Amino acid sequence: MTCEVSGAAADRVGRRSGAMVAERQRAKPAARSGVMADEDGDSDKFEEEEWDDDAQSQRGGVRQSRQAKWGNGFMILMYIFETYLDIRQHRALKLPTLPKPLVGVISGEKFERSRAYSLDKSKFHFIHEAVTILMDTTILYYRVLPWVWKKSGELATNAGLNAENEILHTLAFLAGVMIWSQITDLPFSLYSTFVIEAKHGFNKQTIWLFIRDMIKGILLSILLGPPIVAAIIIIVQNGGPYLAIYLWGFMFALSLVMMTIYPIVIAPLFNKFTPLPEGVLREKIEKLAASLSFPLKKLFVVDGSTRSSHSNAYMYGFFKNKRIVLYDTLIQQCSSEDEIVSVIAHELGHWKLNHTVYSFVAVQLLMFLQFGGYTLVRNSKDLFESFGFEDQPVIIGLIIFQADAFAKNLGYAPQLRAALVKLQIRGIQPTTTPIHPLLKGSLLLKTQTAKRKTNGKLIHLKHRSLYSSMGYLTVSWNRFNVRDVNGMCEYMRSTILTYTPSISQFSLQAPMLSLSTPSSPPPPLPPRRATTAPTPVSLLRGAADRRDAPLTSALHAALLKSGALDRTQPLTASNSLLHAYLQCGLLSDALRLLDEMPRRDAATCASLVSALCRLGAPLDAIRAYMDMLTQDADDEDGGLRPNEFTAAALLQACGLAKVARLGRMVHGHLVTSGFCCDPFVVGSLVNTYAKVGDVVSAEKLLLGMDSRDVVSWTALLSGCVLNGMLAEALKVFVMMLEDNVLPNNVTMLSVIQACSLMGESGLFSSLHALVVRLGLENDVSVVNSLIIMYAKNGFVEEATGLFEDLYLRRGDVCPNSDVLSALLFGCTVSGSLKYGKGIHAHLIKMNDLPSISIENSLMGMYARFEQVDAAYVVFKGMQIKDIVSWNTMISCLAKSDHVDEALELFSILHGGDGLVPDFVTVLSVVQACSNAGLLQQGQMLHGYIIKSGSLYDVSICNALISMYAKLGRIDFSEQIFEQMDIKDIVSWNSMINAYGIHGDGLSSLRIFNELQDDGTCSPNAITFVSLISACSHSGLVSEGYRCFQSMKNDYRIEPSMDHYASVVDLLGRSGRFAEAEQFIRNMPVHPNSSIWGPLLAACSLYGNIDLAEKAAIELSILEPESDIWRVSLSNVYAVVGRWKDSAKIRTEMKRVGLKKEAGWSFVDVGGVEGFKFVAADTRHGDSEQIYAVLRSMNKHMADVAGDVHQSSLVSVIS
Repeated sequence: MTCEVSGAAADRVGRRSGAMVAERQRAKPAARSGVMADEDGDSDKFEEEEWDDDAQSQRGGVRQSRQAKWGNGFMILMYIFETYLDIRQHRALKLPTLPKPLVGVISGEKFERSRAYSLDKSKFHFIHEAVTILMDTTILYYRVLPWVWKKSGELATNAGLNAENEILHTLAFLAGVMIWSQITDLPFSLYSTFVIEAKHGFNKQTIWLFIRDMIKGILLSILLGPPIVAAIIIIVQNGGPYLAIYLWGFMFALSLVMMTIYPIVIAPLFNKFTPLPEGVLREKIEKLAASLSFPLKKLFVVDGSTRSSHSNAYMYGFFKNKRIVLYDTLIQQCSSEDEIVSVIAHELGHWKLNHTVYSFVAVQLLMFLQFGGYTLVRNSKDLFESFGFEDQPVIIGLIIFQADAFAKNLGYAPQLRAALVKLQIRGIQPTTTPIHPLLKGSLLLKTQTAKRKTNGKLIHLKHRSLYSSMGYLTVSWNRFNVRDVNGMCEYMRSTILTYTPSISQFSLQAPMLSLSTPSSPPPPLPPRRATTAPTPVSLLRGAADRRDAPLTSALHAALLKSGALDRTQPLTASNSLLHAYLQCGLLSDALRLLDEMPRRDAATCASLVSALCRLGAPLDAIRAYMDMLTQDADDEDGGLRPNEFTAAALLQACGLAKVARLGRMVHGHLVTSGFCCDPFVVGSLVNTYAKVGDVVSAEKLLLGMDSRDVVSWTALLSGCVLNGMLAEALKVFVMMLEDNVLPNNVTMLSVIQACSLMGESGLFSSLHALVVRLGLENDVSVVNSLIIMYAKNGFVEEATGLFEDLYLRRGDVCPNSDVLSALLFGCTVSGSLKYGKGIHAHLIKMNDLPSISIENSLMGMYARFEQVDAAYVVFKGMQIKDIVSWNTMISCLAKSDHVDEALELFSILHGGDGLVPDFVTVLSVVQACSNAGLLQQGQMLHGYIIKSGSLYDVSICNALISMYAKLGRIDFSEQIFEQMDIKDIVSWNSMINAYGIHGDGLSSLRIFNELQDDGTCSPNAITFVSLISACSHSGLVSEGYRCFQSMKNDYRIEPSMDHYASVVDLLGRSGRFAEAEQFIRNMPVHPNSSIWGPLLAACSLYGNIDLAEKAAIELSILEPESDIWRVSLSNVYAVVGRWKDSAKIRTEMKRVGLKKEAGWSFVDVGGVEGFKFVAADTRHGDSEQIYAVLRSMNKHMADVAGDVHQSSLVSVIS
């Protein structure tokens, strides 16, 4: 951006210089003509021409005065118009109300700070503009510039310079203009920097730094200005008919030069540029640049905080030499690396979308047109001075939003939103829209009042409510063409924040949903009836409500005795009895009663169909309906006549059956029965189609309804969520809002569930704010869904905040299991043990653990954080334990190196009478034996697996292969692998890795070839990590590198850092350090500790001290607190005999408190006793005998080695 400003400044210098040169060129011919006439002696002619010149001068003066007035008038009109718009904006800034799009985004206090800052800047802008227009008008009206031009020539002459020299005269003129500009602009710069910016906490520079920057700027102008001006004047003097092309070519070249040297030479004169340190942020930026093919060469951090707390980031460079600069304030103000990367993604969006190229081309084209226009008027007698109006066109805003969308599509939507909000808040930029309200409001008012649909579409982007108010509900969605989930979610968020009418507007538009106080008194209550004795029918209703089966049977007998169930009697008693039996779950009694009923009506059918649906038999419900429909067709009264309640019950059965074809058949039946226009039935049809997944038909029915209520919209939305059509559900919700239908709690439950499942965190705060605006913040089900949404997506702080508001402050209320499970899950995955302990404390305080699943979740959370004691306390306190409880505790103990306790729990579970260990239990115990080196216990567990029949489970076989390989019994691993009937890719990888552990790379390659020939599985990334590692441990360098190349070329698997680390280890172990270094330099990603660590370890094998020190330097930057690289470097020094350096590192480690954990081994003595020991360990009771045997073995091996060496020498001599 700075480079473009420099090019524009040079452009303005060129235009001013060109104008002055043209004026001088027009003056010269007249002067030469006068001199020639004098030499020829034609004095009369000279006097006549002089008189004509005077007259022309007077007429020219009149014309120029008139032009000056016109110019002044035009400038004043423009000033008045812009000031009027600024006043409108100033009034908008004075409004104390937080704009709706910012509700829930920034607090009221921060909004007030932003408003105060904007108002101060606005007031200063008024004064600055007024003084500027006053000075410009005065300069133009009193012809100050020609006077300055004349005086500058006189000063140049007095200074001994040749004023006839265009270059010297122009430089003197520009020097005077520059001095005047600096003097007049200095007070405003000082006030803006040290009063306004300092008042609001932005200014960080001192007065001396300000003066130093100003002096540097003046010196740069003196250094760069004269050559540029001289070149422009020479081009104007000699350009001829191609002047415009020459001028443009020069300015084009100058722009490229300035864009090149400014960030490299000029900018460092004002700011300090330091390379961005190695770390997570640098890796993420480089990864982002690589994914976009951005040729990033260098990353800098500039000390912007020395002058201001405003933040920024920019990029520069040509072709393959791109660089990115971050302001240190940007790094300080963003709370995470992802937020910073999202801002970089926005900037890279400008590059990827060619905005920089378009801008540069547009500037060059405008410059060429300006030079072309100058060549047309430069030879005329009247050269009009032009005015430039610097403004921000609408296209700039469009470009910014395109870059935002680009960053969003890269997956940085929530981070970019959070970063921009933070930068907006800390930069307290104006929060009121810069589009002047009067112009926008007038256009909208006219459009909506006159129902001008065409004009309404022209401003559809900002005012989508026009569509629904004009009957364009479907156009409202399709017009915005939301093709992807990200775009649709962003559209939905903006709709919630900026479109949704207020609650009062809903009250006006939909009186039946009004939440306001009614304007007329409520109707009088009906008179109370006299108390009467209960009838059998009323008793049956009570029995049905209480599900009282004995009372229902007794009433049945009473009705039979009274004759109320006879054929001649109304069906009221029979239907009530049928309904009571069905409510009590006595289906056989209900069917027997149904067979005994002399006839049936619509109520009978509706009760039976609804009951069967409730019992989970929707197909039986439809069959019963069809049976009643056909059996009663020959009755005297025409048989069963369905009503809207029967139709609704039938459609409910179709929805539960989830058979779309059946739903369409029932739809046809209802149409022929005359229910196609009934709103209640159509709403049920919408619900049915949505539940069976036919959203298109459901939406078509819904949009065809004359009146759409919240029930029909919610039915369609819930059906979409039920069928996993989450994006469609959000689309329906947006359409519902645009239809001016107020969501209810059921609607919000479905929408929140959809957003939660999609993980669209950018919508979470918007939905939360909408819940509050709808008055549902005390609805337990809605708040529970919000808690689950936040917790399952890792927003634990927000989830626990809602949990505290709803439950902790109301000590008598306990949350349900779903909420607690979600909260504990969120605490587990996000690493928030503090919040998890708080929830546990609340449950202990309430003395209520709702279910086993909650206790299991608590154990899982403590196991995740290796809080073994806390997990065991929960486990011991459980009244009832299921298999998940045992598995969680055993896995926790096994992963925390409490192997004995894990095996003991497994024995207790195995010996119990209730639960049986499952494959998860077995996997945990196998892993424990593998990690602890317990071969005997592993073999016993293998026997249990065979006996229990679990050996056919592929995952258990894979675990056994790995276990035996780690315990040294590769033959057992081979046996299990060969006996497996079904092998997955994990099986092949386990066997390849097993051979690699034992240094048998050839066998690993053989297994890999068998995998390729088998064809049932395809190698994955882990396959090649194991394969290359196996080749590394076997010295098969060429084979390992071929595997690496095959992974990229044959299988199209993109190498990860593990693959690169394996190749470096492969080359390092074989001593090919030059190749390893070259490989690291050619890596497309920046190497991390997994690359330099193996290289440093390899250096200790060969004593490569130079490369070891280089690797250690890199590791010290990446992992400054680690002791691993220090120990490795100390070992390298010891290998090459630099004992002082080795001891120095060890001493430094002790000084800073770093201590390396001693290496240990584990021996299993006959399956009876296991012992863990370290080097020179004497804790064992038989340590003297053990070391005696060890010394004897060492002596024997030394003797054998000596005999072999001696025999080798003899063979060589002979």
